[in-house]
Amino acid sequence: SYIYIKPGDKKTEKLTLNLDGTVEYTEEGDSGLETFHSVAEGNSTWEIEGEKVTIKLETLRKTTKIKSMQPIPGMESGSTTDPNVYFAITTQELLNAKNFGTNKWRLP
Repeated sequence: SYIYIKPGDKKTEKLTLNLDGTVEYTEEGDSGLETFHSVAEGNSTWEIEGEKVTIKLETLRKTTKIKSMQPIPGMESGSTTDPNVYFAITTQELLNAKNFGTNKWRLP
């Protein structure tokens, strides 16, 4: 398992790469205007391709809650679903992960 903390974006990602090739992924965030939670659904997988690990999320569901009483036009509470979300992480970044630091993958 790994976590990625982005203080500037005020969010934390959690990633678990299981031995059977499946993935568990969540993302939590809290800004001045909204809170959100994302979770991977469906058949999410990972594989090593050369010097990178490719993460393939079948579906990423994001639930947003607006905190402001007067939301900005176009911003609203609710859920969105994004199919086929892919991202890559270098193998060295995961192999060298420590249990401290921000803006990088680290051990929990």
